[in-house]
Amino acid sequence: MATLIGTAGGFIGALTLFMIKEWWQSRRFREDLLKNLSYEFDYNIKLFTKYKVDLTEAIEAVGTDVRSVYVFIQYDKIARFFATQFYQAGLLAHYIDTEDMQQWDDFLISMNHGAEVHIADILEKWRSSNIEKEQVFSALKYERDKIESAIKTTKRLKKKINP
Repeated sequence: MATLIGTAGGFIGALTLFMIKEWWQSRRFREDLLKNLSYEFDYNIKLFTKYKVDLTEAIEAVGTDVRSVYVFIQYDKIARFFATQFYQAGLLAHYIDTEDMQQWDDFLISMNHGAEVHIADILEKWRSSNIEKEQVFSALKYERDKIESAIKTTKRLKKKINP
């Protein structure tokens, strides 16, 4: 009987220690992931802000008929690693509602190589006088508005995930 009680007690004790360890590791993983995601959001906000400034300067240059205007936007530099981990860990739904998820997904999808090429192409056409100023304004303002929206959404998401 004593052996049975000792074995059961040892099993329950080991199980309890295992569960505490798993709970602590899970909590630690979540905290680290939230910190890293917050850092990723900060990085992206700085990147988006730089692109917004570059696009604003390009809009001003086109407005003053400066043909030698260039904008280098590299959307592939947008950090997504921890956001992907956050999603895969199932934490997204705990912090972010479906509307914010949709906005986040929309701007991440729209910020791609095709958008970079479109801006470069439209400015090249402007430099070679093959396009009207209003078309250039429209394309640059659209891209800048998209980036402004990405900045606002990212700031809002950062507030939601920070405890």
